Amino acid sequence: DQINRAVDLIRANRFVEALEVLDAIVKVNMRLPEAHLLRGLAYLQLKDLTRAEQAFNTVLAIDRGYLGAYVYL
Repeated sequence: DQINRAVDLIRANRFVEALEVLDAIVKVNMRLPEAHLLRGLAYLQLKDLTRAEQAFNTVLAIDRGYLGAYVYL
């Protein structure tokens, strides 16, 4: 699926491509915390800390109990 594709792209250090996949996912399902978490990770690797923080905060807005987002804030 597309989430796995984004994970593979992140593992391959292809962060911009991963963000393109993740943006497409988010357009279809805004409430998918995994997509926002992966967006945050990609933005971190690109040194875009503002967007990374926004992505992690979006995860928490969707699911306050999503511990993965707290790790990166």
